[in-house]
Amino acid sequence: MATSKTTKTKATSKTGSKATSKSSTPSAKSSTKSSAKSGTSSAKSRVSQSKSAMERFKTEVASELGVNLKAGGDLTARQAGKIGGEMVRRMIKQQSDQMK
Repeated sequence: MATSKTTKTKATSKTGSKATSKSSTPSAKSSTKSSAKSGTSSAKSRVSQSKSAMERFKTEVASELGVNLKAGGDLTARQAGKIGGEMVRRMIKQQSDQMK
């Protein structure tokens, strides 16, 4: 038998008044908790590895384009667009080459 959980959501309008609404949804947490716990650490590891790989890729592309990436650096929209565009171009080319 499925249980339902009631959640309250508060929204503030421009005038500052608060409105409260209730929604009732079936709880699927109990059935997915055990499977989610087993893959959590490996998933976090993969995400961490992916983030660092993308960061290295971004740094490589930026240096090839002559854009200086500094910690907390201020990039112009044009510089950021060049880096992002070149990254996407290379990822698409790599996928295209793998499909051949």
